[in-house]
Amino acid sequence: MKTLDGEKASIMDMINQIESRKLNVFFETLDSVNKNFVKLYSYIFQGSAGLVLDKKDDPFTSGLSIRIESGKNPVSSDRYSGGQRALMMLMLILAIQMRNPMAFYIFDEIDSALDKENSKKLSLLIKELSSRSQFVVVTHNDSMILAADTKIGI
Repeated sequence: MKTLDGEKASIMDMINQIESRKLNVFFETLDSVNKNFVKLYSYIFQGSAGLVLDKKDDPFTSGLSIRIESGKNPVSSDRYSGGQRALMMLMLILAIQMRNPMAFYIFDEIDSALDKENSKKLSLLIKELSSRSQFVVVTHNDSMILAADTKIGI
């Protein structure tokens, strides 16, 4: 019986170590992705933004929100246009990818919902990110085409 109790205690200790490590890796990853997101957000928008867990005490079942600060008060992402929200989601994807960059990315008309100003900002951002990865972008947008190193017309 003592052997079983000892083995159970050993297994429980191992489970606790794994859970602790899982939590640490999760928060390290979230912190890294958040830093990338903050940098990308400031490249496109005024103010600041960050990623926030809805339930920090239970991160594995929690949702993830974007906290935006424009001026003194936090602003909901609902106040942004559809194109701006699409741009924020693209920045979230890029922030995640910056943690472990790929050799290339393929985007199909990612700028179709954007106005000219935001499209130009996005094209400049992709131009800057292209120093680390290759981007293939299908677009009809002039500012995106002008920022491209190589163009293929169809």
